[in-house]
Amino acid sequence: MLFSTIKKLKDLYNTTDKEVRWWAYAAWTSPFVALSALFFTHIIGLENTFYKLLVIGGVLFFSVAVFWWWWAIFKVARISNVLLDTAEDLKQIGAEMREVHKELNQKDK
Repeated sequence: MLFSTIKKLKDLYNTTDKEVRWWAYAAWTSPFVALSALFFTHIIGLENTFYKLLVIGGVLFFSVAVFWWWWAIFKVARISNVLLDTAEDLKQIGAEMREVHKELNQKDK
């Protein structure tokens, strides 16, 4: 019961930490790569390619933003579920401790 909750929390932390690192890496590199590609196609003089890359980049950035939004929503939902499980486990532990307290009091009398 409690150990499964601790395992869930550790797994959630590990996966979230790894996913956040990937999102941070993508957030740092993607704009620079896109801007560099647009800059060089413009400097070279490939205007048609420049506009095509501009549209493709816009669609990709929009798609990633939507995907990230849903990832964040589901991650928050998973965190709240783990916290709810933890609260239930703590309630159960409290009830068991009260039972142990009652039994110890009965044995003392």
